[in-house]
Amino acid sequence: MKRILFVYNPVSGTGIVKRKMFDIVNFYNENDCLVTLCPAFKLLNSENVEDELKLYDRIIISGGDGTLNNFLTLCNKIGYKEAVGYIPSGSTNDYAATLGLPGNFDDALKTTIEGTEHSIDIGRFNGNPFLYVAAFGIFTKVVYTTPQERKNVMGHAAYILEGAMQLSELQTYRLKLTIDDATYEGSFLLGLVTNSISVGGMKNRFSPDEVELDDGLFELLFIKAPENLIELNHIIRALTIESPQDCDNIIMCKASHVTIEHFETTDWTLDGEYGGGHDKVDIEIENKIFKIIV
Repeated sequence: MKRILFVYNPVSGTGIVKRKMFDIVNFYNENDCLVTLCPAFKLLNSENVEDELKLYDRIIISGGDGTLNNFLTLCNKIGYKEAVGYIPSGSTNDYAATLGLPGNFDDALKTTIEGTEHSIDIGRFNGNPFLYVAAFGIFTKVVYTTPQERKNVMGHAAYILEGAMQLSELQTYRLKLTIDDATYEGSFLLGLVTNSISVGGMKNRFSPDEVELDDGLFELLFIKAPENLIELNHIIRALTIESPQDCDNIIMCKASHVTIEHFETTDWTLDGEYGGGHDKVDIEIENKIFKIIV
């Protein structure tokens, strides 16, 4: 009989895990597994977490992308390298969609037993691990509080810009940007360093075929601040109906290493959670360093 540790976020999304407790226990019992249910905050604050994890054959995480990020950070700290199962139960679940995990809770539950291990890349943000997005700018202030319906209509990042009738309403960030061996300097509206087909519930401007979780590369989108309304309109069109590569204000490419030197402290978002204020950021990718059951 396998021993399962089921780690869940009790306040994630709609709280589906609390309503499914009996089904979870019954499912693992039927599959010859002895399951222990553990709130995420209890595991993350445990003083003997490394020894506790060794007691189990498999760890299952259920929550949003932030919950999975917290567990990844814990694994990085204690050197835990075993494959983990993931049942998305947050409000957006961007990374779960990229992994191809079922949106239905019961189907995702089955995947934790019937699925196979898949090695994935992780990012390093000033040395700290993240799964699928590091971002700064107007994106970080709006995207996670915008209704999903509006995101579906407007598409990736464009809706943020469309509402700005005056250039003075757009906050800009002066910085020096180094992408692998290329360097850019000036004012930017936002920056996205991603490894996901969607961010904040919005589809990435890279096609799903271009986003691979184990290729050792990030997908990058940086938007330079427009100098006039014509440039602003061009940016909006490029993000909605045209190609971003045709817009001089948009840098869109794949890379393994990014350095951003801000002229003033700038807030960042990591996997949908506040990542702190920074004046210099070094972001690199580690190839196939984490394993998830999909």
